[in-house]
Amino acid sequence: AAPVWSNLAPGQSYTLGEAGQAAWVEGTFTCTAPGESNIVGANPVLPIDDGENWNCKITNSLRPKITVVKDANPADGTSFPFTGELGAFGLTDGQNKVVQNTLTPDTYTVAEGPLAAGWNLDAINCQTTPGSSATTDLNADDVDITVDWGDEVTCTFVNEGSGSVHVVKDTNPENLSGQFPVTLDEDSGPYNAGWTLINDGG
Repeated sequence: AAPVWSNLAPGQSYTLGEAGQAAWVEGTFTCTAPGESNIVGANPVLPIDDGENWNCKITNSLRPKITVVKDANPADGTSFPFTGELGAFGLTDGQNKVVQNTLTPDTYTVAEGPLAAGWNLDAINCQTTPGSSATTDLNADDVDITVDWGDEVTCTFVNEGSGSVHVVKDTNPENLSGQFPVTLDEDSGPYNAGWTLINDGG
């Protein structure tokens, strides 16, 4: 049941307040009484006359919540820097950044980079609640997230590290000199012009 304060002294004024809660915007009060002007705002001051009854409604809005998740392969401890309206921060594989207590309905850009050598951003996968949206741009390595009150959006930045091929020359019999052309092809064609491995007879 809604709280009721009765037996208030006429001729006095009373201030109505509400304790703040994390992730919620401070409540807006709308107070009405017969013959009185409506009082709207935070912490209203209510004058009490003989027999006067005030009715107040408190409206609170849940702040939007944005979560940024890092998914890196291989998970080698590389830290990936982020910038944008959520601030600057870094994440390694499996870590996440949650922002809520400062957000209001708006569009927030989250950008990754600059990336460490050997890393690429392969995808930005976002889950949104109805009314919110996330527009990704892999050319810019960022996402624009639009949220309203109570919305939740989670975006996962997926990175792949560059692979490598290490080739060692071993001849049988040993102690013979020679040059051996070696190439590396990918599915779409030659990866490069190739190398020449040299056995120096040692």
